[in-house]
Amino acid sequence: MKKFVFILLILLNSNFTIRAQSANDEENIINAINQLFTGMFASDSSLVYPLFHEEASMKSIVMEGAAESVVQQGNYKSFISRVANSKPGALDERLGEMSIMITEGMAQVWVPYVFYYEGKFSHCGTNAFHLIFSNNSWKILHVTDTRSLQNCQTNIENDN
Repeated sequence: MKKFVFILLILLNSNFTIRAQSANDEENIINAINQLFTGMFASDSSLVYPLFHEEASMKSIVMEGAAESVVQQGNYKSFISRVANSKPGALDERLGEMSIMITEGMAQVWVPYVFYYEGKFSHCGTNAFHLIFSNNSWKILHVTDTRSLQNCQTNIENDN
């Protein structure tokens, strides 16, 4: 009993916080992902920038040939700049059904997509997002996307 009280006192007096998963977490995560692509389509970097954690990173896996993958390092600040410097409607990424897993302040979202640039089909793939709960909101910590020209589901509708 003394050990339990001692541990409880340490936890209460430390900066350690336990965050229970909110019933709204999934909805808030979906809203953040949708806001990212709404901001891209509108070329509105003010919608995109606050979604990223200051330590965010990005990578793309480009499929070259049947079995060869090339990893390209991205930068979220460069990405936001590209959004800001694009014409509205030029960056049209259409999403399929999201798969979301949430645990202890961390979430992972997988979503297939088809990307159109200035109205023309560019590529397709899957986005894999890692988000963390930080400063009372879900922030994108890492994005990895695949890019391919094969087996693309081009019938995904534009919801923008």
